[in-house]
Amino acid sequence: IDSLKAQGAEIRLWGVGTNLITSKDQPAFGGVYKLAAVERDGVLEPKIKVSENVEKIIDAKICKNLLLTNRQQTVFYLLLIKGDMVFKTKYLSAQINSARLSFANAEQMETLLDVTPGSLTVLALMKDKDKKVNLLIEENVLKEEFFACHPMVNTATVKFKTEDLTKKILPALNREYKLVNLECKEVE
Repeated sequence: IDSLKAQGAEIRLWGVGTNLITSKDQPAFGGVYKLAAVERDGVLEPKIKVSENVEKIIDAKICKNLLLTNRQQTVFYLLLIKGDMVFKTKYLSAQINSARLSFANAEQMETLLDVTPGSLTVLALMKDKDKKVNLLIEENVLKEEFFACHPMVNTATVKFKTEDLTKKILPALNREYKLVNLECKEVE
């Protein structure tokens, strides 16, 4: 609010809070929203804009989860990277000594981790009892305060402290991980 005022924003009414009161049956709406009004012919029409951006609603970045395999399809990797990061296999291949990486197919994903495409998550490692999938985490993922992922279905998202991933969840699954750096710059 202070920033908007300092910039000279012409706002005459402020509403700040975490819940919007809606009705007796549904006493509060929890989400990210903006209340506003549009002036038409001198009359203000109230408007509400509700965010559908999951990252805004849960206040955490969602990672990409990629299931990769070597050329022979004998070694598998679950790679966690930031959602906005571009992934190029050549940068990863050198760090894990595995040339010609490709994406594992849906059948391999279901066989190894019991999830379908779109629902892949680090939590699926609990289904990998034989530890056939190696976990790789791009180092920038661990710099975020919170971590968000699907709980093995893509219709829901869970959020927890990133530190809990490395200090509680992975140890509980008896899983180790390798840190990788995929922020490689192209030489022009």
